[in-house]
Amino acid sequence: MKTIKTFESFVSEKKKNNTTDKIKAVTKKQKKAVKKVKKFLKKDKEIANDVKDGKADSSDKMRSMLFKLQAKGAKVDVQKTDLKKKELEVRSKLDTIRKSKKKEDE
Repeated sequence: MKTIKTFESFVSEKKKNNTTDKIKAVTKKQKKAVKKVKKFLKKDKEIANDVKDGKADSSDKMRSMLFKLQAKGAKVDVQKTDLKKKELEVRSKLDTIRKSKKKEDE
């Protein structure tokens, strides 16, 4: 005889190990980091254009260096989130394989 689960137990069961939600969250985080990189590179390009036109002073050149460094840091964040995403995907595949082996053994 099958038992009917309550809604709360069903929801909590779904939240326990839902890797697709985790992957979606990491993807969203990665998209934000990519936007941040683009923003820093855009600001750096604007300052570089000012330098070419002769409108920039020494503080603008330093700000350009700062934007380049911030862009590098944001690129590292993108790489970290990409690795995290790949890790979650591999773990999900591994869990699927384990579950299928358990079913075969039974």
